[in-house]
Amino acid sequence: GNHSVKLIKAAARSEAPPAYQGPGELDRLAALGCVDSYEDYLCWLPAEPVRDRWNWDYYARNARELGDRGIKYTVYPWVHFCPHWATNSELWDPLLCLEHSDSTWAPSIWAPATTALFDRFYMNMRQALGDQVKQVYVSMVCDYGEVGYPLGMADWVVPARHKHNDWWCGDTNARRDFREAMLRQHGGLGALNRAWGTSFGKEGEVGYPPWLATEGPGWESTCALPPAERVQARRRWLDFLEWYLGSMVDFGAKAVGLSRKHYPAAPH
Repeated sequence: GNHSVKLIKAAARSEAPPAYQGPGELDRLAALGCVDSYEDYLCWLPAEPVRDRWNWDYYARNARELGDRGIKYTVYPWVHFCPHWATNSELWDPLLCLEHSDSTWAPSIWAPATTALFDRFYMNMRQALGDQVKQVYVSMVCDYGEVGYPLGMADWVVPARHKHNDWWCGDTNARRDFREAMLRQHGGLGALNRAWGTSFGKEGEVGYPPWLATEGPGWESTCALPPAERVQARRRWLDFLEWYLGSMVDFGAKAVGLSRKHYPAAPH
C-alpha cells in the first residue's frame, strides 16, 4: 500500500501534483498473482484544495488501474490533514494541548464538527468513487491515521506546526465531555466529591486533575496525605486516564459507523 503519499506531500508544500508513475509497479504486482488489494491514501488536503471544489481524479485513476489488473482498490481516508482554507472554517475544531492550549493537524475527537467532517468526507468520496472502493481502512485523527494522540510522526508527509507529548484534551468539547462523563460515572456531584476528595460546589467546576505528568500524582505530592486521601487522589487520576484513553476508542466506533453509513457492504 501507501499509494499517493507523494500527492499528499506535494499538496502540503503547495507544489504541483506529482506526475503519474505509470503502471509498471502495478503490472509487477499483478504478475505475482498473490496481491489481493492495494491501499491508497485518500487525503482531504489534496482532494478539496478549494472549498466545495473536490478533485478525485488522481484517486479515480488509481482505482481504475488497479481494477483493470484484478486488484481490489482499498482506501485509507486521511481526514485529519485538512486543506489550508478549512482551518478558518466551521468545519475545523482541533485538539488542543493542555500545556499551551495550541493545536496541530488533528481534529478534536470530542467536537461535533469532527463527526460532521468525517461524514462529509466519506459522502463525497462515495459520490466520486462509488463501488470502485472495495475495502476501507478507517482512519482516526492523528499522524498516520492510527489510534492515538498527536506525536508528529508523520511530519515527513505533512509538517506539523505544533507537536509534542502532552494531553491533547484542552478544547472546550473535551472538558465538557469529561465533566459529564465523571458526573454520570459517579452518580452526581456529591458522590464525585466523596470519591475524589474534592469540594466542587457546582457541576460546572468539575475539571481535570492537577497532576499532568504521565505517571499521575507522584509520591512526593501524595506521601504526606492520609491513606484515605491518597486513595482519593489516585482514583481521580485513574478516572481521568481511563476517560482519556476510552475517548479515542469511542471515537473509533463513531468513525467506523460513519464509514459504514456510506460503504455498508465494504469490509472494514
